[in-house]
Amino acid sequence: MEETIGKGKCPFCDLDKKLNIPLRHTIHWNIWKNPFPYPNHKEHIVIAPGRHVTDINFLSNEEWIELLQLICWAINKYDLKGGGVVMRFGEPKYNAGTLNHLHVQIQAPDGEHTSIAVFGKGPALRPMIKLLIEEK
Repeated sequence: MEETIGKGKCPFCDLDKKLNIPLRHTIHWNIWKNPFPYPNHKEHIVIAPGRHVTDINFLSNEEWIELLQLICWAINKYDLKGGGVVMRFGEPKYNAGTLNHLHVQIQAPDGEHTSIAVFGKGPALRPMIKLLIEEK
């Protein structure tokens, strides 16, 4: 991502399939395991539209339906007993996003340690992640 952010390239539009190994591809979406999962997660899966979309208001009904189908597919495929479906929206300043391409994350904690979904940036974030890593 560091090679693309701020350089006019979108890493989700031109997906590096060696890094982001596709699990499935549908008409509108790509799904892969996050190569940089948050600490203490059993699974951390990313689903992103194939076309460049920056806002949930720009998704069609067909895209929403297909997204729901992919979320259910991943939960069943990886036998996830619980977790969260995270979709940040709006300006990265308010959603802690690092890139401006709409995407969904399925985050399943390992069941033993504290895990988080991040929605804000600030000075407390780095020490919090450090504590989560040290918890193990």
